Formats: sequence, C-alpha cells, structure tokens
Amino acid sequence: MLRKVILILFLMLFFSCNNKELEKDFNSFKYTEKLTSDATGQVQIWELNCEKLECNVSYFIGSDKKELFSKKIVLKDTGEMKKMVKKIFKGMKNKKNPESHPDFYPENSLILDNKELFSTYRMNTGFYKLLDKLLNEKHYDFENRIVEEFQRKLENERRVKIKTRITRLLENIKESEYKNFQYEENINLNEIWDLECKNLDCEVKYRRSIYEEPLFYKKITLKSNKDKERIIKKILKGIMNTNLEKEDNSLEVQNYLYLNDKSEDIFTVINSEFHEVLTELLGENYKNIEKRLVEEEQKKEKEEKRGK
Repeated sequence: MLRKVILILFLMLFFSCNNKELEKDFNSFKYTEKLTSDATGQVQIWELNCEKLECNVSYFIGSDKKELFSKKIVLKDTGEMKKMVKKIFKGMKNKKNPESHPDFYPENSLILDNKELFSTYRMNTGFYKLLDKLLNEKHYDFENRIVEEFQRKLENERRVKIKTRITRLLENIKESEYKNFQYEENINLNEIWDLECKNLDCEVKYRRSIYEEPLFYKKITLKSNKDKERIIKKILKGIMNTNLEKEDNSLEVQNYLYLNDKSEDIFTVINSEFHEVLTELLGENYKNIEKRLVEEEQKKEKEEKRGK
C-alpha cells in the first residue's frame, strides 16, 4: 500500500514538473509518434517539428526513415504553438490511451528546445486529432494514399530498370553466344517449370517443390543455335511484358534467368511467352501435363490411404 502511495506521489510530482515546463516560454518543439508492426517489423513515423512559428509535418516509413511526405505550416502566434504542445502532452499522459495494440507497438517523445520533456509507449489519440486538422483529412486515409503512391513509384522504377536491362540483353544477343542458359518459373512455390540448355541439349523439368525430385522430365535437342537464340529472345520479351505482373494478386511469382551460368536477377512477371515455348518444346499444352500430374498425385494419395 505504501509503495502505491509513493508511486502516485512521484507521478504527481513528475507531471507537475513537466506541466511547469510547458508554462515557460520555448522557441521550438519536436514531437515524434512511432509505430512498429508486430507482425512485419515495418515502421511508420509521424513528426511535428516547430521552430518558432514555422512548423513541418513529416511522415516516414522504414527503420531508415524514408520520408514520404512533408508539409510546411506557419502558426499565427506563440499561443497557438503552446496550445498544440499542451494538447500533445495531455494525450501522452492520458491513461485511457492504450499501451499496446494488436497490430503494432507505439512509441512517442516530446522535445522542448532540444531537451526531451517526456516519452511514453502509449498511442497518443490527442496528437492524431491534431494531425487530422493539420492535414485536413483523416491521417489513416492520408497514410494509405501516400504509401500507395510511393509503392507505385518504386514499381514503375523497377519496371523501367527491367526493360532497360532486357533491352540491353536483346541488343547484345547477336554479338554474344549463349552456350548455356536456364530459365525457371516458380509460382506459389509449388508449380515450378525449369528449362535448361547446354549447347543444343535441353531439359524440361516440372516440380511441385524446390526440395523434391521432378515429377516430369523430358530431354530435347534443338535444331540449331538460331533456334536457341529465338527461344532466348522469346523468353526475354516475355519478361519485358511487366503489365502481366498484376493479373492475379494471389500468385507469388519468382522467375530466374541464367545466361552462360550468370544470373540476370529475379523477375516477378507471369511470362506467357515462356509458356508458349514450353508448349512448343513439349508438343502439347504444358497445362495438360500439369493436370495429369496432379491427377496422378491425387490417385496415388487415395491408394495409399486405402492401403492403410
């Protein structure tokens, strides 16, 4: 009981001292609200930084603090700045704010004139109400929009890099002789087609897992180097068609290309040109082979269950 009384008195004294700090004149403050995802470890940070009457609201993602947004705001007077700080501080010490969240871990801190005044591990609902006013919209809608814009920008940059690299490979294919090449398409880690050629001798394999032996295997001898060159060009052009990447968001696609045993990176395109190559080399639609193999697996499983 005595310990509880001492703790309550200590907290009252602590908050009283901090409240007195707020009554003093200050020229700058910085407030940081950081959320870390429990599931993915992803970080998102809001910062409100004011130097006299000039303020910046900034939004960052990642542990390296990649800035996605910054907005300048000019306050009317020092009274407005003090009101903002008091609102933030009140939210920080509000015990009704949750200390934890099912999706993320909150941290925040308030600095006055480069000196930390207070820090907590609670979600500051008071700050988010202030933030909504500064942004003129709900902060979570704003976050979703700017993150989507950032991801689109990264995706566009990635696609440009892929097209530039594949264009270079297509231009050099006339000058470079690719004795060996390999292309593997891995969909959802359980549909894996692999085409590997050494000189004119090729192998086509199909597996249900990277750790298992092939369920299907076929040797093929190409007619000429021109035939091999045509196949490589067709596969490369299929990689260029990045518009196919988002046809089905449920698919996790990883493609690996090796030219003369040198990796040319991982691509995430659904390569329909490669599927045409497979059908041509196999003499029938590759999907029919997949279907037969799945049916054989299911039949085998049923027989094993009956045997038990």
